[in-house]
Formats: sequence, structure tokens, C-alpha cells
Amino acid sequence: MKHSLAQQLSPFVCPGTEALCARWLIEGKIQLKISAPRKTKLGDFRPAHLNKPHRISVNRDLEPLQFLITLTHEVAHAINWDKHGRKVQPHGKEWKQIYSKLLTSILDLNVLNQETAQVLKSHSSKPRASSATDVHLQGLLIDEEGTVLNDLSSGCFFIINGRSFKTIRKLRKYWLCEEHPTGRHYRVLGTVKVDRIEHSEHI
Repeated sequence: MKHSLAQQLSPFVCPGTEALCARWLIEGKIQLKISAPRKTKLGDFRPAHLNKPHRISVNRDLEPLQFLITLTHEVAHAINWDKHGRKVQPHGKEWKQIYSKLLTSILDLNVLNQETAQVLKSHSSKPRASSATDVHLQGLLIDEEGTVLNDLSSGCFFIINGRSFKTIRKLRKYWLCEEHPTGRHYRVLGTVKVDRIEHSEHI
């Protein structure tokens, strides 16, 4: 069963990690669904309920490293639930400890290139609820052919997750942006991938 599941996972995760991921799913009694692309989330976790096992979904369009990190994130939720249920925060210290331990087990496989391993090691030492807030990790996950917010300048218009914005000014790792047509201001991480709009009349 483990070998078969590892083979099914191999097109989605980093080479050499599929057996470990399969073991997590089997030992945790977790059902994995490889989901259609979603704009609002990369993955999710639903605890066991009414004779159904833990269920995890991960978007199928993710690059292998992002798929692996997202899967690890959700597996950590399943383990955290088995240990603590609703008694602790979903992304509290208990979850962070579990997530960090799972990331370390990936690093122990020694199958990632040096740059990826270094960034993932740093990420595991200070795990966050969202990988999007780790600027160094996001740098690895960005599609080199895509446009990220840091590629733009002040006054540029762009779309992210179907919502339209205009850049106002750079704030170190973030950009202050104005949403159209609401006029609300948001801080957006500069390494986030965006779709640029060349002309303001498209907003």
C-alpha cells in the first residue's frame, strides 16, 4: 500500500520525498484529495468525523516544492488534532512544533538541493501559519517566468486572486496597495505572483 501510494504522489512532490509522505498519510489515517486549482487556498484539513477519516486536500497545480510544503502543513494539522483536538489553536505552538518536526524529517532525507534545503531549514526553525509570509521561501516557490509584485513600480495596476489593485509605495518586504473599486488599502508581500495590467482603464 505504501509503495502504491508513493507512486501516486511522485508526480506532485519533490523526488525522493514520496515514500515519506505516503507513510505520513497511512500512519495518520489521512485521506488525500488532489484538488482542482483554487484561488483562495492551496490546501485544507478536515478532521475525522462520522466514521470518515481525516481529509486533506492540496491543489494539483502547485509546483512540487509548494505541494510538498502544503501537504506537510496539512499533515501537521491532522497530527495536532489527534493529540489535542480543539484544545489548542490551529496554528499555535503545538502545531508549529509538529510542522517543524515534519519539515526536519524531509531535510533528513538529503534529497533537496543545497539552496532549497537551507531555506527550508530556516523556515522550519520559525514556522508560520502561512508560507506566503516567509519571503525567502516564497522566493523559491515563484515561477521564474511569472511577474511578482516587486517587479512593478509605484502607480502600477495588477490583479491577484481575481481582485484589482494599484501599487502605492514600497514598504520593505511589502507594498502598500489600493484595491479597486473599494479604495481600501492593503499590505501585500512583494514576492507574491501577480497579473499586471498595462492600462488603468482596464480597472
